[in-house]
Amino acid sequence: MSQRNKGKETMSIPLRLLLIDDNPDDRALVIRALEKEFDIQVEEIIDPGGFAEALEKGNFDVVITDYQVRWSSGLKVLKKIKSRYPDCPVLMFTATGDEEIAVEAMKSNLDDYILKSPKHFIRLPSAVHVALKRAEQITERKKADEALLKSEEKYRELVENINDIIFAVDTKGVLTYISPVIESLSGYRPSEIIGHHLIEFIYQEDLPRVMKQFQKVISGIIAPGEYRILTKSGELHWVRSFSRPILTGKQVTGMNGVMVDISEHKRTEEEKDRIQAQLLQSEKMAGIGTLTSGIAHEFNNLLQIMSGHTEFALRTKRYKDMEEALNIVKNTSDRVSKIIKDLLTFSSKEALERKLSSIPELIDFVLSMTEEQLKKNKITVVREYGRVPKVEVNQGEIQQVFLNMLTNARDAMSPKGGKLEIRTKKVKDNVDISFTDTGIGIEEKNLGRVFEPFYTTKGSVGGDTRIQGIGLGLSVSYGIVEEHGGTIKVESEAGRETTFTIRLPVTIEKTKERVVKEKRKAKAEKTKPMNVLVVDDEEEISKMMEKWLSAEGHEVKSALTGEKALEQVKKEHFDVIFLDVIMPGIPSLIVLDEIKRISPKTKVVMITGRMLDKEFKKELKEKGAPGFIQKPFKLEDILGFLK
Repeated sequence: MSQRNKGKETMSIPLRLLLIDDNPDDRALVIRALEKEFDIQVEEIIDPGGFAEALEKGNFDVVITDYQVRWSSGLKVLKKIKSRYPDCPVLMFTATGDEEIAVEAMKSNLDDYILKSPKHFIRLPSAVHVALKRAEQITERKKADEALLKSEEKYRELVENINDIIFAVDTKGVLTYISPVIESLSGYRPSEIIGHHLIEFIYQEDLPRVMKQFQKVISGIIAPGEYRILTKSGELHWVRSFSRPILTGKQVTGMNGVMVDISEHKRTEEEKDRIQAQLLQSEKMAGIGTLTSGIAHEFNNLLQIMSGHTEFALRTKRYKDMEEALNIVKNTSDRVSKIIKDLLTFSSKEALERKLSSIPELIDFVLSMTEEQLKKNKITVVREYGRVPKVEVNQGEIQQVFLNMLTNARDAMSPKGGKLEIRTKKVKDNVDISFTDTGIGIEEKNLGRVFEPFYTTKGSVGGDTRIQGIGLGLSVSYGIVEEHGGTIKVESEAGRETTFTIRLPVTIEKTKERVVKEKRKAKAEKTKPMNVLVVDDEEEISKMMEKWLSAEGHEVKSALTGEKALEQVKKEHFDVIFLDVIMPGIPSLIVLDEIKRISPKTKVVMITGRMLDKEFKKELKEKGAPGFIQKPFKLEDILGFLK
């Protein structure tokens, strides 16, 4: 950039001056006044021909003209110059001051007006400086405006041609702009959307989440989100949006953002989840096969305990022996009940709710089911359980992980046998569970691959056909532990011991323990006598519940079929009905519907011997069943519903 307006000593380009005056003395005065400050290159104009030629060339930076020349007036000269070169600085001088002339000249965009006198000529250089500065600012502003216009055009072209959707809304949520690509996603043209509230195009179930996100952004918090939009044809598309507030000064005046179609990504995720669920179920069923011999062994032992003590008491018919046998049967049946519930939880396809659980108890259950098999493989198990807090886990999934650890340790030590050490300890806010075996170890080059799906050294895939394996156990375990917010690591050397360490985060227990205690207390409280109907095709279960509840002061009747139950409901009102899920004849769900139709105020509690999946539980709730009881159950489980 030239230095024309910064003093002669820094001048890099001469100041090109167009001087219009037919008086040579006045021209000399102007030149002398400016030469002190500027390095000037002067073109002196004294006739109309010279002016016309100079105007055509336009080769000047500043114009100084007399107000009155013989062949024209300074005002005409001014207007011609400004019409051709509106940004060129023009100064005018005159021998006599005239306010009207000055006003008229200024209206024609004159930059300055100077009287012809030594006193006023002194300020001529500064007037030129000011005029040049103003012209430079005007030029820069115009350049900036042009650049901005070009930028806006480029931005609009970019916005309207990229695949992502650009949008803007005001503080009320009304769309003020949306890019044309929205039509390919939703079927709506921008003109059909702009001016409408965004809630008109968002799937109803997702609205609360979207409006919460919108309020965050409007309050100044940048918030990404995922939700579904409704297309013109009524279809749903998943989108992810990234939004930020629009600030005018310090005030938020709206929100703009980018919206990306993630429907395909969501479908891929759902498919991935489905496949993972299948893999997990496959591993669980494989695990059930591994546990089968242990289950049979454990159940045979428990049945032997119950039948042996019962047979002895029946032989002696002594009260002491009978009382002892009953206590043993009660305690042993509790053990059977726990095993069954654990097995149902373990084999369930549903992602069951997580709950506070004792890690050593979960390990011991899996060990009890595999103990016989470990002994056959000459494996000694050493338990070193440090004191650890309970952890909030999905019991079935974590038991699956522990079973995979035991299975891998067994295979690593086969056929020679060895020692398996299982330790638990608290490390800061985590519980560490380690499984250390004295097996063949893992080569260093393979350590990084042990958690990869289908990577194995077992079975036909891994080359060792003596041991079955498809390489999913550790991969599934890794996913389960990660889902629980934990980690799983392996340390090993070829030919030496291997240690798998699982780290799970600890959940604060106090609040949850208090809630559990309050529930137990509520269950223990006596309730007013109620009229109860028990519906179960197992006659002994019906008799048992009749005895339990009659002893608690309730009026109890029973029915062995759904038909009989409905006959009873038509005859009299029942406060609570316990209905078995699996019944002969009329399906239980139809019986439930009929009971609620006949007697809407009756509480119907379902009884089941199997695990109920999420959809079935939801269906029961929608039909009016407030809950269900899992067989085998205790009296306190039943009493919890009699309130």
